[in-house]
Amino acid sequence: MAANEYFRGETAEVVGTIKTSAAVAANPSVSTVVRLKDSTGTRVVEDTAMTNSATGTYYYAYDLAAAAPLGKWFYEVITTDGAGSDVSIGSGYFIVKARVA
Repeated sequence: MAANEYFRGETAEVVGTIKTSAAVAANPSVSTVVRLKDSTGTRVVEDTAMTNSATGTYYYAYDLAAAAPLGKWFYEVITTDGAGSDVSIGSGYFIVKARVA
């Protein structure tokens, strides 16, 4: 199974990396949050804080329900700039699959 594929009932991980303009990993002075939509377009996570696991690296673990919608789920990692505006630092997707007995 590919790295961005999960079965229902597993924990999906979203990872975001923040770097300066000089491409050096850095922690922002404000929080870093995640937004997550399931494959039906329903937002299931809204501006939820991510965990800082190393300088500039943030992750969020989402427990997929046994009946989670199948298909492509989309996420966006957001931080805030000095003026208080949201800044997207990355987005992507993962795929939820059903286990075959």
